[in-house]
Amino acid sequence: MSGAPVVKAPAGEDRASVLIAAADRDWPRHISQPQPGIARLIRVWDHQGFENRMGTILNIALLASLSFTLVAVFFFAILAARGLFDVSPALIVGICVGGITVYGLGIYFNRRGQYTGVTHTYVWLLSVLSVLGVLFFGGIRSAIWLFFLWPVTAAAIFISPRAMLGIFGGMAALWGVLWLGESTGMYRPPPGIAPEQYVSFIPIFFLALLSVSVALLAYVFAFFEDTRRHLEQITGESEAFRHSLERQVVERTAEAQQRSDSFRLVAEIQRASATTTDPDKLLNDVTGLIVQRLPVHFAGIFLMDEAGEWVVLEAASLALPDSEQLGADKGRAWRHGLRLKVGGQGIVGHAAATVSPYIVPDVSVDPYYVYDENLHMTRAEAAFPIVMYGRVMGVLDVHAIQAASFTEQNLQLLGVLADSLAVALENSRRLEASRRTVERLSQYEEEELLRQWQRALQRRGGRLRYLYDRVKVTALPISRGTTELPGAADISEIQVISPAEGLFTLVAPLNIRGRTLGRFAFELDRPWRQDEIAVVESVVSQLGLALENARLLESTRRSAALEQTASELTSRIRAQVEIETVLERALADLGQALGAERAAARLMLTGDGPKETAP
Repeated sequence: MSGAPVVKAPAGEDRASVLIAAADRDWPRHISQPQPGIARLIRVWDHQGFENRMGTILNIALLASLSFTLVAVFFFAILAARGLFDVSPALIVGICVGGITVYGLGIYFNRRGQYTGVTHTYVWLLSVLSVLGVLFFGGIRSAIWLFFLWPVTAAAIFISPRAMLGIFGGMAALWGVLWLGESTGMYRPPPGIAPEQYVSFIPIFFLALLSVSVALLAYVFAFFEDTRRHLEQITGESEAFRHSLERQVVERTAEAQQRSDSFRLVAEIQRASATTTDPDKLLNDVTGLIVQRLPVHFAGIFLMDEAGEWVVLEAASLALPDSEQLGADKGRAWRHGLRLKVGGQGIVGHAAATVSPYIVPDVSVDPYYVYDENLHMTRAEAAFPIVMYGRVMGVLDVHAIQAASFTEQNLQLLGVLADSLAVALENSRRLEASRRTVERLSQYEEEELLRQWQRALQRRGGRLRYLYDRVKVTALPISRGTTELPGAADISEIQVISPAEGLFTLVAPLNIRGRTLGRFAFELDRPWRQDEIAVVESVVSQLGLALENARLLESTRRSAALEQTASELTSRIRAQVEIETVLERALADLGQALGAERAAARLMLTGDGPKETAP
């Protein structure tokens, strides 16, 4: 609608209803401009700019009533001038002035929003005037009864059907009371006007009533026509608004789908970061997901070298219709090992040096772009530094085959992916460092375990060997060239050795904290049953823990015994009071406690005395 103000729908309000209300507020003014003086007099507008149609119709009725009052006064004045009706000129002037005043005030207050008060005053004033006319001009035979049609009609139009019925009932009750009074002689109406005098007045009344009705009907028809045009206009605007809403729904649906794909991509990358401990696999998975889910044909991840001078391509994914023509060898050689100078080569090197994203909508006009024959279809490129704690760890590089194809949402998503990669790489490096630390600790623990068992076995001659012959357990002499049972070779899991000389050998490794330090071997002259194998496996698996506990207890007791011996020796040595005696006691006690063949001691200052080479 030309010239209509822009309307913004409040929150929670239907925009279509606001649009219709705004149009309804403005269109009558545009249609009726310029308006004649009579239209400006009778049209009623509310404070929001809407035309009050019933207020306008009420003003038309008031203006018609005023016109009819002036015509009636003029008619009575003519009758009085001809001597046909006895009426005071002052009364005629009073009725004229009173009618002009009452109806003028009604129009005035109605235009200022007092529609209800003016309506009730107008209807009941017409009713009272009709009653007075009947009482003073002829009673039940008065022609004034016709005037009741006007207040009845006005009540039905402006107030309610109940008010119309009330006035009609009051008119009937008045007629009955007057008939009863005239029949009983209690009421004698004034003679009024002779029938031959007011017969000519009745057509004038009906003519005035018809003219007012025609004016009202014409106004109503004009209102209906304006409403029809207005509804057609609103229908067109609603149709355009519906198309606009459908287009917006399609656009919002596409945006929501793209946003959903973006969230899914971030979730998949975070899942890959959480489940993948291999950094190389993680980087390859990320580049593959980017190429699959975003409108790019190449995605590469460059990592910074230890010196911080070069970025090296560690993972890349390429999606082209003719990518298969690159060849496997050429593709591997091109994808991995590409080195770019930080701050000196390409868009990637520039982004790594400036530590800020670098977006190139058109690579043909960018000074940092370096042409690559394998990426000859590239028209746009974006590089995002992978930064953690202010340190550049690498660069995420993506290429597109259309210029200016990176949307704001895609760029934000790539920035989030770069930050996620920084966290994933840092976690991967820390995990790798933790894994190496754990491996070193495990290796140290295993070496210490072997040293402890080596010491324990050395105290027993190097190894322990026992043989059971269904009578007793016998300790075998230590001989490195013999085997406890035939066919019992070094193994790491329980197994049955193939029969030899009719005997079946079951060999079970003796594992202590994951390290095989011995074995058990059992012979039968029949095949081993599964329940027997299960019993051996269960007992031997628990035996390793028992042996380790025994070794620890033995080591603890040995340490306690040594500490006790040291304490006793120290006490005896401290009991001596001479230097020579202290040295002699210490040398004798320590040599005896340690079982040494010979022992010697000397006390001298550094550099003093002759050089000695033997104790």
